[in-house]
Amino acid sequence: MWEGAYQAACCDVGAEVREDVSTSGSTGALAVRGNAFHNFSHRLTDKDVEAVVAALRGCPDVSSICFPYNSISDRGGVLLGEALSQHPDSLLTLDLQYNSLGPEAAVALARGVESSSSLYSLLLAGNALGGQCGLAFNAALRHNTTLTLLDLYNTDMGVQSLVPLCRALVENRSLVSLNIGRPLLHGPAEVASVVDHLSAALKSNNTLEELNVSYFGITDRELQALVLALCVSAVTALNLKGNKLSEDAGELLARLLDRRHDFRQLDVGCNRLRDKGARDLAKSMAQHLQLASLGVESCTIGEVGLITLIDGLRRCVALRQLKLWGNDVTPSVAQALSRTFGDLHKMEGVDFGVEQRDGEWVAYRS
Repeated sequence: MWEGAYQAACCDVGAEVREDVSTSGSTGALAVRGNAFHNFSHRLTDKDVEAVVAALRGCPDVSSICFPYNSISDRGGVLLGEALSQHPDSLLTLDLQYNSLGPEAAVALARGVESSSSLYSLLLAGNALGGQCGLAFNAALRHNTTLTLLDLYNTDMGVQSLVPLCRALVENRSLVSLNIGRPLLHGPAEVASVVDHLSAALKSNNTLEELNVSYFGITDRELQALVLALCVSAVTALNLKGNKLSEDAGELLARLLDRRHDFRQLDVGCNRLRDKGARDLAKSMAQHLQLASLGVESCTIGEVGLITLIDGLRRCVALRQLKLWGNDVTPSVAQALSRTFGDLHKMEGVDFGVEQRDGEWVAYRS
């Protein structure tokens, strides 16, 4: 059914019939990844999207569209946004990461989300959506009741977009995971403004569990306000990677973990925690049995801080992911890792390995 509808649509709009679109559409899950080797010089364009959207009118059974790393611009994004509105109860997931979408596509897609009664995942990372789509996303998040995952990482969203989006979290009761990392904020005042609105919203929101504010420009001052909100929120997974946190942030994060024993994931990699921050974190780790993932890579932590932190992780029986490369991983640290974790193959994700060479423990990047 899909193949016939798609071929007819290609004929109508003057697009080339693509075998990958024709085949994957028959399963109900359209998937064409532009970063695949065979698609490197044959990425999807707006014309291809036009054919897909036209085919959806005659075959609305497609539930998933996965078109990352292609050459889809505003025109294609607008068409897909309109498709969301025209088929409000069919599409479940839409992945348009790392295309060439702009502000027009952002508004159209947000309006599509507002109309949808089925979409639960929208991935738009790596598109230059800009700062004019805030009100559209505000309306979408206030009215949509199905969207659980929204990824807006590195989308050039500024304070004018992020503030309305954060305000919408006060009323939203469906979103479980939100990624607003690497925004386009100009100066400390804009960072503080967004974090203030985000913190206020988190105090009222009881559904958001995963929050990514990596590469946000957050300092210890903003973290203090954020921690106060996180202590009474539903968030159990926090990504603070690549911010401007100092060694004093360790005490703030330890306070969060002390208050929230249900916290599962914490990533503070690429911040200057140093030994003091690591030692402060270690104190709370000893009592935090539910922690499943910890990222402290490239945090300028020395041997003493790392050993203290590793010893603090001994009782974290749920820990399955640990990233700490980029710090001072000496032979003594390698020995502490072996003593604490034993067989690292039992871990699901680590960025290091340890072994004995000539009677001495050494660590290597894995």
